[in-house]
This record gives sequence, structure tokens and C-alpha cells, in this order.
Amino acid sequence: MKYKHSDRVVELKRIPFQELKFMAVDNNDKLQSLLKKLDGNHEGIEEYTDQRNVLLRGYIAGQKLALSACNNNQKRAMFKTFSKLVDHGNKTLQANIEQALQSNLDKIAEMKDRIAKHESENE
Repeated sequence: MKYKHSDRVVELKRIPFQELKFMAVDNNDKLQSLLKKLDGNHEGIEEYTDQRNVLLRGYIAGQKLALSACNNNQKRAMFKTFSKLVDHGNKTLQANIEQALQSNLDKIAEMKDRIAKHESENE
């Protein structure tokens, strides 16, 4: 047969030509309205895509800010700990120096007592 869909061809031949023209115009109108809807959906998709991109940029910026704050807190904590360590070392060093100074002063006082004792014995 000449046409693949012979049943459909027979049905179309039974419909008057004027009615086929109305059906074609009606189908054309339906296709136009579908195209308009698709264009509207495409614009909506672009709008949603733009909104998604803005949200993602905000999210990424927030993550960068959080990471920066975390790094800053870590550096500050390390500086405070190092500062405390240095202060403790300085305090320990100062205590050792003071102890050595006191020991030397005690020895000097002891030597003065001996010298005074020897001088009194020599007189």
C-alpha cells in the first residue's frame, strides 16, 4: 500500500475538506500556545538558574568566610599559646636568676661575716 497508516488515511478521507482546514487551524493554534508556554517555561528556568547561581555564590562565600575565621582563630590560639609559653619561660628564667642572685647575696653576707670574724681575731 502507498501509505503506512492506511486506517488513518481512510478516516481523513471521510472528513470534509473544510473541516480538515478548521482542524489544521485549531491544531496550529494549539501548537502556538504550546510554544508560548515552552518559551515561558524557558524564561522561568533561566530565572531559577540565575537564582541558584546567586545562592551558590553566597554559599561559597559563606564557606570561605567560615574557613577564614577558623584559620584566624587557630592562628590566634597558637599565638596566645606561644606567648604564654614564652612568658612562662621568662618567669622561670627570672625565678632562676632571682634564686641565683639570692644565693650569691647569701654567700657575700657569709663572706662578710667571716671577714669580720677574722678581723676581730686579728686585732
